[in-house]
Amino acid sequence: MAKLASLPIAAVEALQRWALAKVELVAGEAVSRRHWIKAGELVGTVDPADIPYVALALHFKCQIWTGDKRLRAGLAANGFNGTMDTAEV
Repeated sequence: MAKLASLPIAAVEALQRWALAKVELVAGEAVSRRHWIKAGELVGTVDPADIPYVALALHFKCQIWTGDKRLRAGLAANGFNGTMDTAEV
């Protein structure tokens, strides 16, 4: 990673520590059943592996940052417009 970023290893490690300090783990049980059900309805036919991300977005009332065009199109077709890509960030 340091080589790709053209940064010293110490700098990359510092950035990793900073980024991980911002991460909050959320247990699946903390997300309401209705959000899991709604997420399944929204994304189940597109890619079931994305259900947890959509459930979390519904739970936290936030957008999903993704470059997955198929996911974005599938969610939009199902009435969920809470996605953005890197160009929109």
